[in-house]
Amino acid sequence: MKIQKLSIERFKRIFEVEITPRGNTIEICGRNGQGKSSILDAIWLTLSGNSAAKNSGTSKPVKDGEKDAVVRLDLGEIIVTRKWTAEGRGSLTVASAEGKKFSSPQALLDTLVGGLAFDPLAFSRMPPKEQRKALLDLVKLEIDPDAIDARYKEIYDERTIINRQHKNFLAALAEIETPAADTPTQELSALEQVRKLEEARRRKAEITGKQERLEGLRERMKRLQAELENVIAEGKELAAEVKQAVIPDVEAIEKSLLAIDQENKKIREKQRYADLVVRAETEEKKSLSLTKQLEDLERSKREAFANAKMPIEGLSFDEEGVLFNGVPFRQCSSAEQMKVCIAIAAALNPKIRVILVKDASLLDEESMELVNRMAEDLDIQVWLERVSDDDSSDGVKVIIEDGAVRS
Repeated sequence: MKIQKLSIERFKRIFEVEITPRGNTIEICGRNGQGKSSILDAIWLTLSGNSAAKNSGTSKPVKDGEKDAVVRLDLGEIIVTRKWTAEGRGSLTVASAEGKKFSSPQALLDTLVGGLAFDPLAFSRMPPKEQRKALLDLVKLEIDPDAIDARYKEIYDERTIINRQHKNFLAALAEIETPAADTPTQELSALEQVRKLEEARRRKAEITGKQERLEGLRERMKRLQAELENVIAEGKELAAEVKQAVIPDVEAIEKSLLAIDQENKKIREKQRYADLVVRAETEEKKSLSLTKQLEDLERSKREAFANAKMPIEGLSFDEEGVLFNGVPFRQCSSAEQMKVCIAIAAALNPKIRVILVKDASLLDEESMELVNRMAEDLDIQVWLERVSDDDSSDGVKVIIEDGAVRS
């Protein structure tokens, strides 16, 4: 549905206006203070009621000095008439083209009029998060992107930790010399060699002591001739013992112990190397598994976006906000932003195909051409307010002067 005819009487700055629009773009032009905004506000308030009055700051819809105001919108299938009195009362009537009145007129209109219809550029002024929410409310996805983003972050963080551990294991392996293939896997026991070493040290000390004692006795033999017999006997006895004693090779045993320790060190290094290899391989497998999960999540998002019917090609979003052709919305050009805003507003209003754009004087020639082209392509009716009294353009213009259409 579009506006077939607009009739306004005594509304704000308008005394009496009747417009039968032609084409998809209607420019409401005129100098400042002539009533341009009043026409767009009349459409807005007639369709949206109290919520529009609050948002537009219209506390007194009745023109100064008048008793009442009336706005009538002929939308083809339905005709909407709203009245206000200077005392603040109002009434709303919605009737079919055949004249049948609807019992709950505002409820009916609320089902027909979507968000952003009366200020599509409001989308460009939203914070990125609100833009994202508005788009998600419009597009019916097969997935919950917030849940997927949360799961993505969880898996991404887990993979980051595992990759760090994997890197640490690889760094530790790099510092270790690769063990020889014939290095045993079990450490050798040094207990028997330790026991032999202790016994050898004890025997060596015992024999050394006897040698020293023998030397002492020999000295005594010189000094104590009187005890020569006893000393000789004892000396012979000790000499026999010394002759029969075999001094253990302590150094050889010590070298054997050192060799065992070195061999055990190699075995421990080989075991540590093998353990690090297993851990590195395990972490790498975990990382690959998590990477696949991340890829699956990304693929599910891409498939959901591909299956979702976006208002305009190239529109998407991430966890931060809305993207257009992969670029954050706020970094897009003015023309691109206008293109997105109008497409979203049109998608939000599938039944009443009317969009109002205030402050259209800020649009340059390129943006105006874009609005005209999109209005035709999307089959919507765009009403624009512009500061101008030039009606020389080939486009559809309505010049407002002193609250009425200039003849």
